[in-house]
Formats: sequence, structure tokens, C-alpha cells
Amino acid sequence: MELSENKDKKEIVKYDHNTGNIDNSVSERYESGYTGTVKYGIDRKFIALITFAFLLLIVGIVLIILANVNSCETSSTTELVDPDQGKTVLSDDLCDPSEEAKRVKLNEFLIKVQDVYHEVFPEEIAWSPEVTDQIIRNKFKAHDPSPENLKKIWENADALLNESINLNPDKSKLKPREHKAYLQVQHFLQNTFGFGYLNYKAGLWLLGPSSFCSEPICYLAYAVYNSIGSMAPSTEDDVYFVENHLKDVKKSIYTYIDVLKMGIKKGMVRTHVECVAGIDAMKSKHPNITENGPKGIVGEWYVRRMYEPLFYNNVTIKLDKIFVKKHGKNVTDYILGLMEPNIGKPIHDMLQYLEYEHLLYCRPTNVGPAGLSALPLDYIWYKGNKTNNRTDPYLPDCGRRPECRLNGSVAYELILGYFTTKDIHPLKVNELGWENLYKLYPQVEEIARNVTGIPDTERAVKEFQKRLTNHSLSYFHDQPLPENETKGDAFSLCKNEESAKIHCPNRWKAMMKWFSFAQMAMSMHDPNTVDFFYFTGEKKSTPSCPVKLRPDFNPSSGAQSYDNSDPNCTYPCFYNIPFFLEDLGPKFSEYSVNAHEARPGHHTQVQGLTEHFRDKCGGPEGWLDDKTFYTAFTEGWALYAENPLIAQDTDVYKENLMQKFGMLKWQIWRALRLIVDTGIHYKGMNRTEALSLFEKYAWDATDLSQKEVTRYQSNYGQATAYMIGQLDIWKLRNDTEDSLGHNYSIKEFHLQALSQGSSPLQYLKSYMMKFIDCKNDPSQQYCDVVLNPTKASKTGRPYIRNNRMKWPTHRHHI
Repeated sequence: MELSENKDKKEIVKYDHNTGNIDNSVSERYESGYTGTVKYGIDRKFIALITFAFLLLIVGIVLIILANVNSCETSSTTELVDPDQGKTVLSDDLCDPSEEAKRVKLNEFLIKVQDVYHEVFPEEIAWSPEVTDQIIRNKFKAHDPSPENLKKIWENADALLNESINLNPDKSKLKPREHKAYLQVQHFLQNTFGFGYLNYKAGLWLLGPSSFCSEPICYLAYAVYNSIGSMAPSTEDDVYFVENHLKDVKKSIYTYIDVLKMGIKKGMVRTHVECVAGIDAMKSKHPNITENGPKGIVGEWYVRRMYEPLFYNNVTIKLDKIFVKKHGKNVTDYILGLMEPNIGKPIHDMLQYLEYEHLLYCRPTNVGPAGLSALPLDYIWYKGNKTNNRTDPYLPDCGRRPECRLNGSVAYELILGYFTTKDIHPLKVNELGWENLYKLYPQVEEIARNVTGIPDTERAVKEFQKRLTNHSLSYFHDQPLPENETKGDAFSLCKNEESAKIHCPNRWKAMMKWFSFAQMAMSMHDPNTVDFFYFTGEKKSTPSCPVKLRPDFNPSSGAQSYDNSDPNCTYPCFYNIPFFLEDLGPKFSEYSVNAHEARPGHHTQVQGLTEHFRDKCGGPEGWLDDKTFYTAFTEGWALYAENPLIAQDTDVYKENLMQKFGMLKWQIWRALRLIVDTGIHYKGMNRTEALSLFEKYAWDATDLSQKEVTRYQSNYGQATAYMIGQLDIWKLRNDTEDSLGHNYSIKEFHLQALSQGSSPLQYLKSYMMKFIDCKNDPSQQYCDVVLNPTKASKTGRPYIRNNRMKWPTHRHHI
């Protein structure tokens, strides 16, 4: 909180930078002439008592400081407070560079990467660790999605990647955080500064928004809030400065529309069902504009600062008079008048273009390969029909050289490593899927025989599948839900909890039953995992922040997801459940899905990382740790939490065959993802073939499989990360147990793995090998750090982010 005074109006307001709320209630305490001095006499004995207590406090502080100084003689780590930032940082040998890092100048290189990143992504300048309001004013620009700019970004990343390779440090001589940072930065640069879909050579940026809306245009709101929202005006030039930045946002949006039109001409368009999912995702970013048109900008969260009185706190009466004379309105009205034409209308035009123009050019859903392997198209499609207009299948701003020709399958190869963090070919991923499917499928056949009591497998499976369609057995409602709550207007009428209770009462009632069941499953998993994690003490690795259940009103969402909180848990973590599934459920999957999304899955790993294990030393390594995200680790851990952690290390499924079936179904589902994702994007598989695999092996022909296949079509490569990550973590656990024998502890293995996440799988493997070596010989270099991963976590994270800024979260999906 901070107090600000309007010089002309003498109004004091209290502003919360985290929420954007303004509290005028404190104004009365700061009236003119108020000093805060008590006007009544005070007993001198009371003053003496206070003085004595203050002296005792000073003596106590001195003794604590002396104790800490003495402890430094035996401790290799000293905690310091940065006087400028008020953050706890770690010094001495934990944070100081190793001799090898000094030799190759690793720190200098990481600083260079950080600086170049903010040069090529000026829309993210507000997230720079060293940012000031002046830096934001001078350097902010809205994202430029033009081919010329994306080419420049890719060239910068590629040049830095080559530079990182040439560093060639002896990784065995690097400290663990340095080793991690080196592998992180290579993955970061290989994937266009962590934006895999922005790889200029792949051309995927021509396709439009995905169902996860993970493209830069989807984060436009954060750039507006953090950057333009920080430009509170005090002079005439300041006002025009804000105006120019708003016009820059407008230009960015219309440039994006032009890029999508270019994608049509290049043959780079999604299928119709993908386009609809992308539109739904984009609409969810701008709900008020979606509902109310350009004027809806007033209700969007990202312009809230410009509508708050505090934004105009430094505007004088004199400046207002200047604007009234020149423009017929004061500064506040002048800036607010810029919102609709420069943000509201462009965003509305973009949404209208996506839904009513671009959608007409999206290729038919059930014609040809379902994914990238169909691209680029030879001819332009329009309203579901192939026209006679040939496409121009070459990268813009590249020429006609062979390497400039667009190729969807090659693009998939380029993007795959972003998600797997491994050098693995799509065909190998496909083989891995079939291999695991054949291991898992006989287990569900066995459950079918046991549940039905029919020894013949074929008949047992048919009978079991018939039972799965029974609403009272499988779902949270006994009858099909009304159609008026399932399709059409339901999506616009039931858009939040309040409206859903009114317009979708049956669906809402079923959702509340699902919530109760999910809450029960969460409360069951916690005590079942007490032997697997450190819940208290110095080695605590589990989060303290609570998990709240929340409906997901996106009509394209097919399965549950998770959103973490911040290190201080200023808001709860969320377990999101899709509201618009045709049937809400199934019940029999909840134990396993719950373990994936909450404890011991995403909540334990992601929120635990946020609360305990983020880099504490700051610097470019801390910035990089903050910027990077590794799907294979996070989703791999969550799937590992499902199986073997809950499935094999507890008795949860011992007496519950239906929940065990749900667990195995989702294991089969992840194996099918490896097959389907590589199939549609690399091998030419069509949507019908993909859906038939889920019906044949996962016994699912519901809208869940329909929406999930749409997800895989739309978010190429993402679905492969789950089982690849799970298998790697599982193997590391087995290797660690085999190597350590009686010295092995599952609690310690989990502590070590969690302390390094999220990280590339390559680094996790090398780190766990170092851990094994240190357990066998603790005298080795850096073993004091490896064997005590919470050593640097005792004082909480030195939050390098600016607390005034809002940060997009990575949603974690089942």
C-alpha cells in the first residue's frame, strides 16, 4: 500500500497495487493540519515504560545480529537484506559464481540474454527485474506480430544459442544452479526465448489462436495493465505519451489480423473445430468486449488503472484547463476517450474477424490429416469448399529458397522438443505410445472381467462398456442434462457462477455434487501421502496455500485443470472443472484426476516450487528461472503422482475397481496422446482415426474425447509431455533406489526432485546422479548444497517480480 496526495484537491487515497483497489476511507485522517499527534496529556511513567521497552528491543536486535555474525564463521551461506529492494538474498558461496562459471563468463552471457530478451519483447519490459517507471515509459512497445519482427526475434535467439554452445563449460565444475541455468538458457534459446510457437522458420505463428491461447497476442492485456497502466500523467507530454502507446496497441492488433490473412494465402489455417476453440479462448480473455462490443472495454480488468482516480493523482487544475481549452475535455476524460477507439474497437474487430471472416477460411474438420501434417494447404478453402485459388506456401520475408518452404511436419519436429525437453524424434514418441498402450490395455480388460463376473474378455468388455453409459453410475446426474443448458445460448447465458445458478440450474446442481466428490478425494489423498513428503520442519516441500474448486465456463474445455497462486498465497490455488461437458463426470476418474491436479500432483509440485524452491540468489539466473517453464517436468510429475504414487504406493484402489479403472483409463489416455499427437501432426492421421483410437482403447466416445482431440490438434506437441515426463521421473526413482539401497528414502527422493522443478529433464537426470554420488560420498564438491536443498529456502523467496505488476499464469491441464 502507499499513500498519495492530489496536490489540487487535497485528497488522500490508499491504493493497493496488487488488487488495483482504492480506499478513500483514510482521507478523513489526513485532513489539512492533521499531524497525527495526540492532543491529550500522557502519563510520564507510561513514556518511561515505553522507552525502557524500546531499549530492550534494541539490545535484543544487537544480540541477534551478533549471533548471526558468529554463525557465519561456521556457515557457508549468509542471508542479507538488499536495502534498495527490501528482499532477502543469499550471499557467499551458495550464490557466488564458481571458478568455471567465471572462466566461461556464464553470468555475463545470461545478463546479455536477459537484455536482448527485453529488447526484442518490449511489451514485457514491465517484467524486467530492474524496471522503473521511467524505463517502462521509454522502452515499452506493444507486441509486433509482423513477419519481419518475428524473423528478427528468431535470428537473435539463434545467434545467442550458438554463443551459448561456444561457452562449452565443464558442467561437472559448475554449481547446481549454474548447471541448471546453462541448460535452461539453451532450451530457452532453442525455442525462441521460450515461445516455441514463435519460431519464425516453423511458420506456426500464421495459424491464429490455439485453444490454450498461448500466443503473445493472448497476453496483450498484461502489457496494457503493467505498462500503460504505470504511466500516470503529470504533464501535457505525459498525456500524449499515454495516447501514443494506446495507438501502438491498436496497431499491434490490426497487424495481427493482417498476419492471419497472410496465413490464409500461405495455406496455414487450422481446421474448423480448432478455429472455434481458438475463438472461445480469445473471447475468454476479453469477456466484456465479447458481450458488449467496443464499449465493453470499460469493464475489462486490464484498463482498470486508467479508470481509477489515482491514475490522475498528479494532474493539476492548470493541466486540466489546458486540455479543456485544446480538446474540450479535461485530462481524465481525454484519456478515457482514447480507450474505446484504441483498445475496445480493435479488440472487438479482431474477435469479429476471427468469428465471422477468418472462420470461413478454416479447412473442414473431417477432410484430410487433422493436424500440421496437412499444412501448408495447396488451395484456399472457403465455406467448407476447396477453391481454385492456389496458396503461396513460402515463409514471408524469406524468398523462394527450399528452406523457406513451409512444411507442417517439419514444424512439428521443431516444436516437439519445447514440450519434451528431449531430443526425441516424433516416430520414437509414437512407438513409445504403442509400447505403453500394449502394457496397460490388458489391465482394463481384467477389470472388466472382475466387475462383470464374465470370464470371456470380449463379452465382459461389451457389458462393462454398457455400464459406463449408465448416468447414475458414471455421472453426477441421473438423467441427461437439458439441451437448453448444454448448447447454443447456454454458453452466453451461463458465463459465470451467478448466471449459471439461474440459467443452468440442473447443470449447476450436478456441478456442486462434483465439487463435493472432488473435495472428498482431495481430503483422502493428503493422509495417504504422509510417508512420501516432508510436511513440516526444515525439509518441508509441500505447499501451505489452499486449493479452491472453480467451474471452467469455456465451452471448448474438456477436462480439469489447475492454476497455482503466488509465493505469499495472496489468492487461492484453483482446481478448475469444465462446466459444459455434455455429461458432468465421470465419477470413476475423479480419484486419479484429483491426484494429478491437486495433491500430490500439480499443487504439490507447482505451488510447492513457488513457495519453497524458486531461485533465491536473484541475478540473471533468478530471472531465467522465473521466465522458464517445462511441461515435461510439471505434467510428468503430475502423471507420476497418479501412477505409481497413488496407484501403486497406496491402497486407494485396493477395494475400488471402478476408480482403478478410471486411473488406468487415464494412463491409457496418455499413451494414446503420444500416438495421436504424433499421428495427426507428423504421420497424416485424420480426426476420425484419432477418435476411433479413444473409443477402442479408452472406451470413450463422449464429447470428452471430441474436445480432447480438438485440444491436441490445436496445441501441437503439448500432449506428448505427460507420459514422457512420467516415465523419466519414474526411472530416476528406480535408479536412485537401486543405487542407494538401504540409504534410499522416498521422502528424500521427492524432496530432491521437487527442489529442482521445473527444469529440463536432462538437468533433472544429471542432478539426481549428483545426488546419488553425494549420498555415497558427501565430501565431494557442492554436496553440502545438493544434500540440503531447502537450505536456501528458509526465509521465503526473494521475489524479483515487481509487486505492482500482474503476471499471467501457466494453466496446468490433465
